[in-house]
Amino acid sequence: MRKLILFSWLCLSFFVLSAGEKDRLAVMDVTDETGKLSEQTIINITDYIFTRFQSTGVFWMIPKTDRDTALDQAIEETKIGSRKECVDEKCQLSLVAELQANFLINTKIKKLYEGTCNISISKFDVEKRAGVDSWTTDFNCSEKGVFEAINSFDFGGKKNDADTKTYSQQKNTLTIKKVLKTSAGTWSKNLTHRMDWVDAKAYCDNLKEDGYSDWRMPTISELRTLVKECSATETGGSCSVNDSCLSESKCRNNNCNGCPSSDGKYSIFNDTGRFWSSSERKEDKRFVWFVNFFNGSVYSDTKTGSGFVRCVR
Repeated sequence: MRKLILFSWLCLSFFVLSAGEKDRLAVMDVTDETGKLSEQTIINITDYIFTRFQSTGVFWMIPKTDRDTALDQAIEETKIGSRKECVDEKCQLSLVAELQANFLINTKIKKLYEGTCNISISKFDVEKRAGVDSWTTDFNCSEKGVFEAINSFDFGGKKNDADTKTYSQQKNTLTIKKVLKTSAGTWSKNLTHRMDWVDAKAYCDNLKEDGYSDWRMPTISELRTLVKECSATETGGSCSVNDSCLSESKCRNNNCNGCPSSDGKYSIFNDTGRFWSSSERKEDKRFVWFVNFFNGSVYSDTKTGSGFVRCVR
């Protein structure tokens, strides 16, 4: 009997949607796999995601109180132990039947490695019984970083020139990712582990990403275009190190020391740590210039040191 009711509801939902009805969304509590977020922070993040979807004006949003009532009923019917366990298809189908919602928003936060976490938000389609949209990005594991990551997503399907999205279809799942473009060129995704300069350069030379193979390691002037909110080391700033001035003694000054430490604040992509450039120090080719986005500083180090890389084309 329960299956018949659910099937009838699914058919009704499809008819309503075909007539132009807005999608009805229920936002589920954030799943924190890092174990570091407080209960109140999880509530705040969940509420913020709700608000972001609501602000698009293209969805009907299920109030949290209605969601919780339906969630308790779904838990009882599917015989699971807690709300955190209502992530499988059986429980979620029961939940949306109670809510008369046709999409659930599930969010997961996990740690990738020290200092870098990932947030993924997925839209579960009850009719297709599959995820249809997802938004994902890395951030610096801070509470502020979570909200900045959520702010970077376009939940309304609207493109803008500053944050172009590309779409790829695979197994009925639409994955949305940023194409990283600046005045200095198009940038690759951040390599998520450190390597020495030789390996980083080889990585860029051999990179195939987004259908392109002409990637390379950026020069120090190109890398400085990614600095923000640190005027001394932004492009044109008082730090004199650039493609035309690569001498340690003549070009590097105190202004190259950056700004007060604030990990991720000084990168337009919220990168952290130091990133290699292809520019060698004039006096000694064993040294190369890099930008440390922890404080926006410009330094040089031996090629055997350790750093991250974003390639450019």
